Amino acid sequence: MKRWPIVLLIIIAVILLLSPAIVGRIAERNLDENLSWARDENADLDIEAESFERGWFTSEGRHRLTIRDGSIAQVIAGSSTDLPGGPPVLIIDTRIDHGIVPVTSLSRERGTLQPGIASAVSTLKLDPGDGQLLDLPGKIYSFVSLTGETAMRFLAEPGESLTHSANVRWQGADITVTTSPSKRRFTIDGTIQPTMLDSFGVETDIGTITIEADQDQSEFRLGVGTFALTVDSFLLTSSGVPNSGFGALSLSVDNALDDDRIDGKVSLTIDEIVTPDIGTMDFDMNATFTDIDAEAFANIAEAARVAQESRAPAATDDFAFVVNDDLQAIASRGLELDIENLDVTLPEGDWRTSINIEIPPDDGPFSWPGVALRTNGVADISVSASLYDYMMQVDPQAGSLIAMGFVVREGDRYVMRAEIDGGALTINGAPLPLEQLLQ
Repeated sequence: MKRWPIVLLIIIAVILLLSPAIVGRIAERNLDENLSWARDENADLDIEAESFERGWFTSEGRHRLTIRDGSIAQVIAGSSTDLPGGPPVLIIDTRIDHGIVPVTSLSRERGTLQPGIASAVSTLKLDPGDGQLLDLPGKIYSFVSLTGETAMRFLAEPGESLTHSANVRWQGADITVTTSPSKRRFTIDGTIQPTMLDSFGVETDIGTITIEADQDQSEFRLGVGTFALTVDSFLLTSSGVPNSGFGALSLSVDNALDDDRIDGKVSLTIDEIVTPDIGTMDFDMNATFTDIDAEAFANIAEAARVAQESRAPAATDDFAFVVNDDLQAIASRGLELDIENLDVTLPEGDWRTSINIEIPPDDGPFSWPGVALRTNGVADISVSASLYDYMMQVDPQAGSLIAMGFVVREGDRYVMRAEIDGGALTINGAPLPLEQLLQ
């Protein structure tokens, strides 16, 4: 008798019946891995599990994310001073449907029968620091594949929130994040529609935000890959007059590791920057860097983060002392920096800069004068005559640069070209004794 089809059906039924409990434990472990990774990569966040109840087909958990970053905490709490009620806390309630085929997920919104480890939905609440929980818009829909990769999609419909101190209106958001803690890799792709906050007479208008990232957290604790961010506008307005902000921002970073060196390029453009004292200005920069010591660069980035968090008066001096060895390591191993353009446009005129610097490696005893003597580079600075005239009105000493030959006029612009080659320094073709400058 051909009983194997019946036996096969029984085996499949047993697997489907037992898999939810087995996979539930795997899903819980995957959740712990993602939280542990997020905790390691974000020192400003404290993440802890408040509760977790594992069931046969479904599990439910609550996690608390405490925001330690002072500036972010003050924005959330609506205070520019200390936070006597404590830092704000994001509370995440999650229902997980698990099993090779998560059939129980069909009973909720955006359920799926796609085979995997788990399918989940999370809702968000915020404690600004006073213990009063506020429901946040949107939900996070997560799916953990059989390989352990997690895809999280945050969806928020348009809405409005009114409180005694603020009025917030948003037009929605759709952001997808995929993570793979085992490979230390994540991607982000999403859009946040325009948002408006009116609080204590100050109106904050934020245009559409788009973000794309594909990052690999390397062995040097550096995010390598691509990152792109655009913000259509950001304006702070009171009494109907814009106080500060910008018309548009575009940032892109693309870097990669070559053994223990990091190469990359950065592009940043900010249009119509509103400043109360100067007026409207534009900023544009494009730069590339090559052969930078990855470990030393990561140490400097971490030290900068710690110094920014401390906010102590001596933070700058401490930072310089902490990163001294890493700066020496970078200079000793050599690098190349090419700032293709660093341009600023002001109401009075424009400033144009380009810089190329190459520091060859050196295995000998380290000294900063030695670094300067083996550095090769060119810097071109061009300032419109109208802006330079304005600078001389603000600070008459700017005119002394012309008298010393550091700045020369060419047509309707003032220019300076500085070159250094093997210890020989020239400004607009005139040699300067670099050895005396280094003493």
